[in-house]
Amino acid sequence: MKNLIFAILAVSLGAYAFNKFAGANEPLAEENKSSAWTENYEAALATAKENDKMVLLNFTGSDWCPPCMHMESTVLHQDNFISAMEGKVVLVTLDFPRRTEQSQEIKERNQSLAEEVGVRGFPTFVLIDNEGNEIRRTVGAMRGGPEAFISWVKEG
Repeated sequence: MKNLIFAILAVSLGAYAFNKFAGANEPLAEENKSSAWTENYEAALATAKENDKMVLLNFTGSDWCPPCMHMESTVLHQDNFISAMEGKVVLVTLDFPRRTEQSQEIKERNQSLAEEVGVRGFPTFVLIDNEGNEIRRTVGAMRGGPEAFISWVKEG
């Protein structure tokens, strides 16, 4: 019985330490977020039409969803990802936080778009053309870091 309790305690502490030091349960600090991302879908779509670009929608739970936080810290705000998207894709974050304040207008706008697009889980990434038509989507954190996600976007 002692061995079982010790094993459970060791596994729990190991998981806690991994999450704590890997930052998997911490939202990305504002100063570490890239300004390449916008929260305004309508403006992003207008920019995409004007400049013949695609739009990448990031439906996220930035302060409660571990896979969302993982993607933000390891992929979405990395310089190599941002530079690869520059000139080709307009980046839009549609956030559904639980602890961070958000205006009612943004909450309603994000919820409406999530329903329209059919979001069922977080994170959901939807690549659309400049007319708003879906090209492809993926749900959950993607393995392979920025390079894998860049390839996924470019294949669209």
